[in-house]
This record gives sequence, structure tokens and C-alpha cells, in this order.
Amino acid sequence: MIWRDGRHQCSDGSVRSGANSNRTGGAESADAPIRRSERTRSALIASARRVFSRISFHEAKISEIATEAGVAYGSFYTYFDSKEDVFWEVLQCVHAEAFAFSAGRDLPVNTGAVERIAVNNLHYYEAYRDNARILASFEQVADSNERFARLRAKLRGAYIDRAEAAIRRWQREGLVDASLDAKGIAHALGSMVERLTYMQSVFGEGPGSETRAVDAMNRVWAATLGLESPPLAGAASDRKRRGPAS
Repeated sequence: MIWRDGRHQCSDGSVRSGANSNRTGGAESADAPIRRSERTRSALIASARRVFSRISFHEAKISEIATEAGVAYGSFYTYFDSKEDVFWEVLQCVHAEAFAFSAGRDLPVNTGAVERIAVNNLHYYEAYRDNARILASFEQVADSNERFARLRAKLRGAYIDRAEAAIRRWQREGLVDASLDAKGIAHALGSMVERLTYMQSVFGEGPGSETRAVDAMNRVWAATLGLESPPLAGAASDRKRRGPAS
């Protein structure tokens, strides 16, 4: 599920807009306040993302977000009603950039199931690792906030649906036992990947190195589905860096 709506640039706070930038004269002057407002809102989101990357949601203060964005404290409330609202926008950015698609979508069509699993697991692990503090806060907030709990369920559901669709496709292709419960297996394997990644990225509790963590996930996937043993996780990393074969 793609969350980007064109209103802001998630990563650096610059404005992303479909408006024609070549307007002149009165139209440009009339639009200037709107563009300034968009820039300020985007700056606050970018600032909030940096703050939430350093400290937990509950520790973060609106004053810190406003100061880092170069905005007066009171101006924050022109754009957001609460800290929860700006955190919601940060989560939209994180998930649009990191989790809204399958990392294997750009692989050559003849890429095997084992390699697709390895590339997707590596992508998930790296995306979570790079946003670990924000996503850990998301879990905490979702436990007590129904709005965020619904978002968590929706995003996780999309992830599980993609896994289930892949398993069903491999069953149709004769690569995976057709008698396996694709939905149940997708939930089990998805939970394994999520939990291992969470424990290692947030608490440092896991196999030790990132390569060992991803390799373990790949091997559990392959063994569960009855696929050949995958190569070490470093091979998936190499493929990801090279990109699709020409």
C-alpha cells in the first residue's frame, strides 16, 4: 500500500508537488503562501522523523521537533493537533519508503523462489534496522492507541497477503506442496521474520551478526516450504546491490 500523496518529501522535508513550477506574475505570488505552508509542514515531518529516530515517542517533545525544524513552538499546532498526528505522518513516510512493496518486484521473471525469499527478507531486515527506534515506538503506541493499532493490523495484513500470494504461486508452479495451508504458513513465517528482526534490531538479541540473522530466516522459509537450501545471506545482498540482471 503506497501512502505517498505528493504533499511532502518524506526523507528530507522538501516539497513534492504536482503544481507547475513555471508560473509567473500574480499566480506565482498567490501560490507563495501555500508553498511556504507546504515547506513548513514538510520541515516539521522531517524534523519529527529525526527526533523519533533518536528517542522514543514518549520521550520526544513537541518543542524539540519545532526547534529542530526552525519553527516556533506555537506554529506546530497550525499543522498538527498533537504529537500523535505528526508521528502518524512519519509512519506513512517510513512505510511508503520501506514496506509498501515487495523487494523482489524488480527481479528478472525467471528468478527462483529461494532467491526471491532471500532478497525480500534482506530488504525487510535492512528497512526495519534503519528505522528501528521509530518502529519500536510504533509498537508501543499501537498497544494503547486504537488508531495506531488499526494501522499496524492493516500494514501487517498487506505484508502477510504478499507472502501468501507468493506461496500460492509457487504451489501452482509445483515448487511447494499444494497441501500446505498457504495462509497459515504465511502468518507463521511472517511472524518469525518480524519477531527476529525486532529483537535483533531493537534489543540486540539474536544470532549476532545481521548476515546470520537473515540467513536463519531464509533457511526457515526454505525448509518450511520444502525448497532447496538457500545460499548464504550475503549472496542476496550482492544481488540487491547489483539490481536486476540485464
